[in-house]
Amino acid sequence: MGVPTNPLRGFLRSLNHDLRGTLGSLGLFGPLHPPILCVGSPNSGTTILGDALGSHPRVENRSEARVLWDPRFHRREGDTFRDATDARPRDVRRLRGNFAWYQRVTGAQVVLNKHPENTLRIHYVMRAFPEALLIHIVRDGRAAVCSNFTSASSKAARARPFGGYMRPRGWREQLDRPLLEQLASMWNDSVLYAAAEGARYGAQYIEVRYEELETGLPALAERVWRWAGLEVGPEDLARLPKIENRNDKWRRTLGAEQVATIERIAREGLQHFGYLERVPARS
Repeated sequence: MGVPTNPLRGFLRSLNHDLRGTLGSLGLFGPLHPPILCVGSPNSGTTILGDALGSHPRVENRSEARVLWDPRFHRREGDTFRDATDARPRDVRRLRGNFAWYQRVTGAQVVLNKHPENTLRIHYVMRAFPEALLIHIVRDGRAAVCSNFTSASSKAARARPFGGYMRPRGWREQLDRPLLEQLASMWNDSVLYAAAEGARYGAQYIEVRYEELETGLPALAERVWRWAGLEVGPEDLARLPKIENRNDKWRRTLGAEQVATIERIAREGLQHFGYLERVPARS
């Protein structure tokens, strides 16, 4: 969620980003290796996944880099959604130049970034980084919405559209809805969009489940690292964190009416990913 920032500090940071972008476009930071980009609806495991993949010594984890992706991020007033046509040359230059800078100053072979808002910016992201590996992590919508709803418990957060999280397509028409309904809509729209559009990139798109990380993380990490051209040894796999599946918390936290609300609004996404059984149409 966004937090207030000093206007002068924000201006200087954006200026620095633009300068690095220009220098990077001139090749002063060297060639950019294909980055690893993690997306997923808020509280779906992007941080866990990013930290795990970033545990490799040759990977530089830049976390969200929110202001780099969106210089106006903290204003939280516009659309989250962006398409390829929204990626202006200056945006592409800024993004690629700064990723090249991160790679150069850290000595890393690969730069990794996770940013939930990019779940609604698949083609924008791939226009900036056409060589990237895009990883979409999906979590049971009831668990993700429960975490978002709990995190947005303060009066200030609940006063912001969608609790201060990203705003799905058509968000302005949903401002009169209760926060729980907004968050369910956000999850449903973002995961379905990312799944449909990400699949267009073939082998450059990987879809993983939060529920699989508890046992499947080593295999996933090795697959991603080898894709990035990294050497993978037993010590790298041993460095991976142990993941605890917390998906059942929503069952203890949400009331029956709240669960029914989420399942009604996010039914399409829950069924698409197998979290709810499809009810056969009556003949």
